[in-house]
Amino acid sequence: MNRPTADISIFRSTAHPGAAPARMVFADAFLTPLALCMLPVMLAVLVVALQRGAVEPFLWIGFPAAFGVALALTLYYLQTTIAELYVGETMVALRTVFDCMYEQRRLRWRPVLELRTNRSLLILTLNDADYYLSKKAWPDADALQEDLRQARERYELEYPT
Repeated sequence: MNRPTADISIFRSTAHPGAAPARMVFADAFLTPLALCMLPVMLAVLVVALQRGAVEPFLWIGFPAAFGVALALTLYYLQTTIAELYVGETMVALRTVFDCMYEQRRLRWRPVLELRTNRSLLILTLNDADYYLSKKAWPDADALQEDLRQARERYELEYPT
């Protein structure tokens, strides 16, 4: 869809990388999954070493496997966590943490088909996908909710079903 012609509101989540270099954002996101994936490997090596067993299989297989799983989890997080939300007059565009790190992708504008809320979440339906936005992760959650509601109402008036 084309870019909206009206004013655009930009909302940033707490996951937004800001002006941090991409390598620092990646390193920060990689640290926790790496620690969690390495913990079982290190415990297994400790138990085997205390029993005077061979630890080489854990070192040659466990460490690369843990590193690979941590890398996959980090890439998944960076490419699926919404960091920036653009709200136009009738359309919305999302950017993930990965998109914000490299600013390489053009915005893809989509209509707000449905907006649901509860105490802790904004559930946003765009095309065929639901996005669950935690209100805690969005500093201006109330303003975001209001702008999304208005964009949805304007879209329904402009393109009635």
